[in-house]
Amino acid sequence: MRRVALVFLVGLLAAVGFSVLPAAALDVAFIQEAPTETEAPPEDKPTDEVEPEVPATWRMTVIAGVDGWVAPNEPLPLRVNLSSDLLLVGRLDVSIGGATTSQAVEVPAGGVKDYFIQASTPSQRRQLRVQLVSESGSDETILETAQISLRVPANELVVAVVDAETYESAIRSAKPKPVEQDVEVVRLAGTDMANLNSAVSYLVLPTAAMADLTADSVETVERWISEGGRLVASGVNVSRIVDPAGGEAFPNAGAVAVTLGAGEVTAVNDFDSLDAEDWSELIRSVPQPGIVRIQEDGGFGSLISAALSGRSASVPALPWLLLGILLFVVLVGPVNFIVLRGFGKPEWAWVTVPLLSAVFVAGFWIVGRSSLQPFTVTHTSVVVQSEFGAEGRTAFVLQVESGGDHELRFADGWSSEGQTFPGAESGVTSTD
Repeated sequence: MRRVALVFLVGLLAAVGFSVLPAAALDVAFIQEAPTETEAPPEDKPTDEVEPEVPATWRMTVIAGVDGWVAPNEPLPLRVNLSSDLLLVGRLDVSIGGATTSQAVEVPAGGVKDYFIQASTPSQRRQLRVQLVSESGSDETILETAQISLRVPANELVVAVVDAETYESAIRSAKPKPVEQDVEVVRLAGTDMANLNSAVSYLVLPTAAMADLTADSVETVERWISEGGRLVASGVNVSRIVDPAGGEAFPNAGAVAVTLGAGEVTAVNDFDSLDAEDWSELIRSVPQPGIVRIQEDGGFGSLISAALSGRSASVPALPWLLLGILLFVVLVGPVNFIVLRGFGKPEWAWVTVPLLSAVFVAGFWIVGRSSLQPFTVTHTSVVVQSEFGAEGRTAFVLQVESGGDHELRFADGWSSEGQTFPGAESGVTSTD
């Protein structure tokens, strides 16, 4: 009887339980017990799908020179653009030729910053490495590394052009005068001239590009021209830099060139009409005044080497040389021994051998001297343009058979000056 009552009581509680349970518990109980037609839980099995990589929260852009062209004897200016989604605190390490330059950096979250760094002068090694290093206490992490190949002009004329697609073909086909050189065209994406350097021989700015130059860019271009650069720009807006009035005219190309410091500005009337022949006239391979280094010694070292090389000398034939050596061996050896034995003085060999050797050395020297022919080794002349006018300089070495007084005559307008250099003393006396 107790068992039945207990079962009935439990059944009664179960019957009324739904009415007293909270709604949330009801829902959970229903969801757990009710059947569902949703997808079955995925089985644990391998998959070929790859989770997408989380994008980096920083970005580094390095600009070295003008499209990698840098000057060999100047410090290397670098511009590094950094952007970061999070706060970035660290440094930039710039390495070139074994020398490293570091710059502390700090970019706020969501910020963008430009850093300008003066790296060491490019050496024989032309590889530049820039590392972005994050610093957190004593921990350091290399976030990004950039490797850049630098280029230094050898025999090229580097021409930087804005809007290069329009004029690149004609400029590349140009043949500079008076010395024909390869023309290397560098495309500039905009009018930012911050990295302009002396590796660039010419800067070409058509009408629109000249008008778009900011005040800072105009100042940079002016400084670059004053240091020896050459600008070819539209005559419409070239007055922002220099007044083209009274300049040297290029009638075939419809242009006028004026000097600015050690450089040159060429104003072109119509860019679209210029062809390869016109560009050959505008692009010249003549160094501007002030950028040519003249050695005061006149390059005498190479002249002495040329003079001592015995150019134009008449070398004796090989059979005569062999005959002379054979004669020396026979006389110093068997003949000398037989003669001394005939006199009964073989011990005199210590005197006769050195004596015969000296005689043969003197004979060889006389024969060699007689084979030399007088000639002049001339150094390439250099014309120096200064505020006092043009001055031509040349140097030469005169090779003669023997010492003595020799008279040299120069054309009117030339003056002579003797130079002392290793291997020779000046003995020139002017009779002017």
